[in-house]
Amino acid sequence: MLFWLLACGGPPVELEFNPDPLDFGEVPYTSDMPEGGFAQKELSITNTGEGEFNLSLAAHDEAWFCVEGIPDTNVVTDLGLLNPGSTYLLQVGLCDHAPGTFDSDQELELAFLTDGDPVRFALKVLVHPMLVVE
Repeated sequence: MLFWLLACGGPPVELEFNPDPLDFGEVPYTSDMPEGGFAQKELSITNTGEGEFNLSLAAHDEAWFCVEGIPDTNVVTDLGLLNPGSTYLLQVGLCDHAPGTFDSDQELELAFLTDGDPVRFALKVLVHPMLVVE
């Protein structure tokens, strides 16, 4: 899905998330959480606009998501400059949930900020009922 935002004094910010929604499918839980979280998926964020901008990951609840390379989820994390046509890749996993935590699909959110006024690009994340694997 493509998102647009008209920024004051600059070209519109245009981002494409892939995949969107980020679908973790049925998540197999084991007794120990693997490095990077359960059911880790790659998320690409592409600047499809004509201008460059700084991209940041908003603070998020680490009880839901593990994002590789982001040690402190309680603060906004600068991901750097995203030039036109450039793509930023994130490895996203589900963190420390007990088996059976979810009994139906969940729609969760990771949000991203760009230059200027805080602008949230919400990404829907689908989580299917969990499986227990011994």
